[in-house]
Amino acid sequence: MFLSFIEDQGQDHPFGRQVKLRLMDLRDRSARDLTPEFFGGQGTINVPSWSPDSRRVAFVSYERHVTSHDH
Repeated sequence: MFLSFIEDQGQDHPFGRQVKLRLMDLRDRSARDLTPEFFGGQGTINVPSWSPDSRRVAFVSYERHVTSHDH
């Protein structure tokens, strides 16, 4: 499993970008999407946290919040 940025980030691994998680088959190196695009990046999967049976993985998704202040 790996994190894929939607837009090329060069050598950077920033947070706060559109990303998705993908899974690569090591036999033929094909990859498939595990998630739709979401807001994440640095910190989403610093270390993949697989469940003991390897059927699930934990990851972090960020949400954008727009706040307004009344004065």
